[in-house]
Amino acid sequence: MFNSSQFILFIYIICFSFRLFCFEIYFIPSSSMANTLYPKDIIVVNKLKYGPRLPKYILETPLLRIFFNKRDRSNGISKQNNGKLKRLPGISSINRGDIVVFENSKVIVKRCVAIAGDTLKIVNGKVYINDSVERFSNNIKNNYTLRINNPLIFYKALDSLKIESNILSVNRNKWKQLNLSNIEVVHVNKLRCIDSLELKLMDFSVNTNLFPWAKDHPWTLDNYGPIVLPKKGMEIQLNDDTFQFYGYTLKKHEKVEIYKENGLFYKEGKLLETYTFRRNYLFMLGDNRKESMDSRYIGFVPEENVIGEVSCVLFSTKDQHFQWSRFFKKVE
Repeated sequence: MFNSSQFILFIYIICFSFRLFCFEIYFIPSSSMANTLYPKDIIVVNKLKYGPRLPKYILETPLLRIFFNKRDRSNGISKQNNGKLKRLPGISSINRGDIVVFENSKVIVKRCVAIAGDTLKIVNGKVYINDSVERFSNNIKNNYTLRINNPLIFYKALDSLKIESNILSVNRNKWKQLNLSNIEVVHVNKLRCIDSLELKLMDFSVNTNLFPWAKDHPWTLDNYGPIVLPKKGMEIQLNDDTFQFYGYTLKKHEKVEIYKENGLFYKEGKLLETYTFRRNYLFMLGDNRKESMDSRYIGFVPEENVIGEVSCVLFSTKDQHFQWSRFFKKVE
């Protein structure tokens, strides 16, 4: 028979194993995934689908973190990345459209819109993957400009449709700017109080805040790319253009120090004309396209950084109340 200490240890091992290999719970802090996920949603992440990741080093395990947390911070152990990341076999690979949790200096939740080898571009707000328009969800949100003819009916209609959006008045009362999902656009466009509805695009000008921070390419949130996602085994010719696109990825994720000298590229003093990628990379976007810090800002995400797929909303306290409609709600 177990004594009390052995029983507590046994329960901890069961919980630890379940968390490490099967499922984990996360909190949604922002609206970057609205209308799919909302702030204060508690989500369940399935680690089994892609295969659970094993700790990079022994002190990364939850039990030892408790005892060595102070030492980790003082010695910088938690910032080391020396261990080799291993993943157990999973049920499926990561697919376009999956909502995933991944690490990028912190834990982030986004939708994977493109996988390794894909060509991605955004044209006038529409996302194209290999020249096909993205059609993952009706919850994708964007900013729209509306011309209304009856403000009173307009506000009542928004309430009846249960549309939650900050309304910005433009040009007095006739023009409004709203953040709407694809399905909300369909409903709003049918209202008689709406004279016109148009997608509000970012000005097509150079935005050096966007990955890959290439000044020679006038990319915005709504007009972006095209860019090819690196794939394991993919070889690129090293030149000014490719190094502008992939230099950051080579340094941060491939851990390769390549430098340019007299128009040529070198690694550890040796001339380098080509480079072959060692990892697969993904492109992540938030469903709330104008309110999301995603791959347009942070760059490609290594496939190995993905923790798991979001399975469902366990529960939600959105709007300071328990939301029964979101209790164990499946996420798509």
